[in-house]
Amino acid sequence: MTLPEESNRFSDEQKRECCLMISIGCDRETACNYLGKTAGELRDQLRRDATFRRQLLRAEATPEFNHMRNLYNAAKDEKHWRASVWWLERRAPERYARRAPDALTATQLRQVIEELSETIVGEVSDSQDRQRLLSRLVHIAKKVRDDSFELTEESSSGSVQNPALTIEHDLDHDFQEQ
Repeated sequence: MTLPEESNRFSDEQKRECCLMISIGCDRETACNYLGKTAGELRDQLRRDATFRRQLLRAEATPEFNHMRNLYNAAKDEKHWRASVWWLERRAPERYARRAPDALTATQLRQVIEELSETIVGEVSDSQDRQRLLSRLVHIAKKVRDDSFELTEESSSGSVQNPALTIEHDLDHDFQEQ
């Protein structure tokens, strides 16, 4: 008898196909659709299988590396460099897309949120008011978040944490979708 959890697992062949698709530039959603899996099933498999998780992360890095190599080689032969630029602008817009001079990157926005949270903790003495403001800041951050946010892990020490890290930790499960 097959347990429901077992039917959600990826076979070795599905893992290979998933990594292959992603290594040529497909995203996780496309790979899941092709394999007849859901994003949740992929997340569960990645949580269970550290080897597959490492393989998938490497596969995700491969297309960017290949296009960066094209740009590097463009200095020698300028035939196809524009295709790589186009791909990079769309695949990693946080790092490569053109933006207005006054636009904030996701990293800059995260820094603003961290500074605001530190200011709230330092300036608001009433704990209920402080918590309410931090909760509203978390809500705002969730509304404006960008999928490319890289979150730092919460400190494992028992000491008081930077409030910005606590906000990031609260947001962490929302960003795990990617």
